[in-house]
Amino acid sequence: MEKLIVKSNGKLYLNKHRTLKVFDINIKKNGLEFIETKTKLNHMDLIEMATKLSFTEPEKLERNLKLLDVAEIMMGDVENTFMFTSLNMMVIKNFSDSRLTEFDIHKLFKSKYKKVLGEDYKIIKRKNNPKHIPDFWLMSNKEYIPVEIKLHEFNANHLKQLQRYINFYECSKGLAVAKELKCPLPSNIKFVNYENLQEA
Repeated sequence: MEKLIVKSNGKLYLNKHRTLKVFDINIKKNGLEFIETKTKLNHMDLIEMATKLSFTEPEKLERNLKLLDVAEIMMGDVENTFMFTSLNMMVIKNFSDSRLTEFDIHKLFKSKYKKVLGEDYKIIKRKNNPKHIPDFWLMSNKEYIPVEIKLHEFNANHLKQLQRYINFYECSKGLAVAKELKCPLPSNIKFVNYENLQEA
């Protein structure tokens, strides 16, 4: 572990004598050249960096936890188990809090759907069969349109689910909403990437 190296923002942080010397990396035609700077970081610098980055870049969970790991190594044999456990939990919580949930996508869709689909569409309430409940019902040109929302990908199984709603309620159209489409859709089903809703 004494040779642990962390790559971040085009630099290498090399663990040496319980400080981290910072090396800039210049790639030239002849190969890789390391230029040592005077910057040195101690374990408190790394803790500060990791905790700050957990708020500004929470999605980079592995990098942020690795910085805490290096800080703990640099401290040597000092017992700070509770402190580092707490810091790790904070970094993980910031990561979790930054992740979208399906409920977040429902709220996003409800507030932005007209900007992507048009003013002709309207969310309406409709009595559902308890075994067949779409995420939303849309009305357009006096037609009911069931909506199925998925947090990540919309795949063939999700398509069968949406088609079940279309068939059961005798609709002519359906709407699929997800981050990524992973199956071909029939012409009567439209796909909306919810990232387009975020930009709308």
